[in-house]
Amino acid sequence: MKKIILSFFIFILLINNASALKTFTNIGGDFTIGYSAGWSYTENYDGADQTFTSQTGRAKVRIMVVPSDEISLTQIVDNKEKDLKDSNIAFESNLVEINGVSGVEWTYSEYSTEQKLRKKQVILFPQGEKYYIITTSVADYPYSDNYAFYSGDFDQIINSFKVITKPTTTASVSGFEIHNDPLENFKIKYPSGWKIFENYGDRYLYIAYLYGESRTGIYVDVFSLGGRSFSQLVNDIKSNKNRQGIYLYNEKNITINNLKGIEWEFRYTNPSTFEVFVEKEVVLLFGNKYYVITAFSERDTYPQYSYLFDRIINSFGIIQSSTKTQIPIETITTPSPTSQPSANIRPSINLHGEKTDVVRGEPILLTLSAVTDITKGQMNVQLTLIPPSGMSVTSSEFVTSGPGQYTANYKVNPGDGRLISINLQANQEGDFEVKGWTVYYFGDDKANGTENTSILPIKVRPNEAPISLNSNPQIFIIIFVSLLIFIFMIYIFIFVKFNKKI
Repeated sequence: MKKIILSFFIFILLINNASALKTFTNIGGDFTIGYSAGWSYTENYDGADQTFTSQTGRAKVRIMVVPSDEISLTQIVDNKEKDLKDSNIAFESNLVEINGVSGVEWTYSEYSTEQKLRKKQVILFPQGEKYYIITTSVADYPYSDNYAFYSGDFDQIINSFKVITKPTTTASVSGFEIHNDPLENFKIKYPSGWKIFENYGDRYLYIAYLYGESRTGIYVDVFSLGGRSFSQLVNDIKSNKNRQGIYLYNEKNITINNLKGIEWEFRYTNPSTFEVFVEKEVVLLFGNKYYVITAFSERDTYPQYSYLFDRIINSFGIIQSSTKTQIPIETITTPSPTSQPSANIRPSINLHGEKTDVVRGEPILLTLSAVTDITKGQMNVQLTLIPPSGMSVTSSEFVTSGPGQYTANYKVNPGDGRLISINLQANQEGDFEVKGWTVYYFGDDKANGTENTSILPIKVRPNEAPISLNSNPQIFIIIFVSLLIFIFMIYIFIFVKFNKKI
């Protein structure tokens, strides 16, 4: 009987700790990481911030992709440890190396009136323009040693992290064919085996990768500039995207084979199939017309095609004609750091809360960000978050001072953005307001500095009743199957005992 009961408990532990990892690749194609089966995840539209959550909701793993801005690993470590010391948080730190990438690891606990939040944070710093912050956390109170229960999952997830090395070669394209279009005076290379469709629906040209269920390809469209300037064209395209609920990211000025233009990425959800696509769109200007090249693939397959997309797009060029007078390429100028931008165009400032309707004790992630227009010069910006009374700040990111007010100063290049974030925990019920205060100026023009105040309302409700089995069907299934097995084992035990007596 003891062996049967022991087997039963081992079975239960195996069910609860089964942690086969699924592979996740972020939208930007920066990294891959494994996450435990049964966990869910949320991700930011540009792949810079993603959070994985366990089935119970108690354990979380957050991965952030951060521009290095020429900061060193030593400076990052100093800022992190200063933040912990200023908050009177005891910590342990160690040097780590994960799949060839060096970094630093901290373990510490943060306390509130409701619970103890135990964390491990790893900052990985590969040589390049970005570094990575992996934060694992779990609430220990009123539950007993939850961190020990999830530590195996956390270690598996962290140790599975790999930076994606993208090829940097600029060698000429091989294994490609050339499509020439004398009517619209352009040429483009595409991989052998891909198919060309002209006048495909409302598209001028469709270069399709037709293999199995793949939905991957490139559109090329040609439009008249209609007397608009480049800035007006860009604003018109952006306005049209906004009306469709499409948000652009990774925006930058580009030059391809002497053609000036702009590039951005965005996500698109098919309203019929609900499939999510990631698309890169390039707008190139030539005389009185402009070309729009759109490369697309499904969200999970986009990273593996992104480098190939770049090679196809970078092969685009104009067919030079000896019988026609070539219209000169319009020059797109980017303001220098000291130039004065238009007074009627302001940077995009956003105060964002992951949740704004929470129960007491539930964590709240707040982010204040500023993004400058590509037509402006360098922006100097100060971002400040002011949490309300009645809430505890459990952690902060990219913040250089506090408490009470959490702020940071940045120099932002044209088309780029910066952010600060804090994690709050509500200690009492009621209606609250978080304030975001932003001050910015362009170049050296401090005299024309501008301030902006954002208000984000947050509602805190009383603690909800414990989650029932009906709200978590996976737990119900585990318990139900375990109960059936236990009953079966008891039946076998009684049957064997009965036969021995006979």
